[in-house]
Amino acid sequence: MKQIFPVAAAGIVDGMVFGILARQAGLGVTEAMLISLLVNASSSQFAAVGSQGIVGWPILVSNLLLNARHLL
Repeated sequence: MKQIFPVAAAGIVDGMVFGILARQAGLGVTEAMLISLLVNASSSQFAAVGSQGIVGWPILVSNLLLNARHLL
């Protein structure tokens, strides 16, 4: 548990920041939780929450490009 604590602490802070931004973007608790459960990359979560008013393909393409780094 001592070895995983820094990673867990960063995950908790990341989750709290995402929750705050999701609430400011007008998402409810259920919607924010669904994004956290279905999207497994925090950069994509932040991109989706930050793209207010944009729907559909632009969000999907930006998320695809953000996650392309994992292919390496």
